[in-house]
Amino acid sequence: MDGVKDTKTGPVRLSKMNDLVPGYPRAMMFGAFPAMIPNNVSEVTEVLLLAHLLYQHKVPL
Repeated sequence: MDGVKDTKTGPVRLSKMNDLVPGYPRAMMFGAFPAMIPNNVSEVTEVLLLAHLLYQHKVPL
C-alpha cells in the first residue's frame, strides 16, 4: 500500500481527494490556502478557488 496515498491531512484523506481528482495537490487541503490565491489573475483565481472549494465541500461539519 502506498503510504502517501493514505496520508490524512486534516478532516479529509488525500486518497479521497485523489479518487475525485487524480493528483489533487495536498497543499490545497488547508483552510489557509485561499489566502495564497492571487486575486489579480481572474482565470487562475477562479480555477484555484474552485479546486479548493471541492476540498471544502468534502470537509464534514
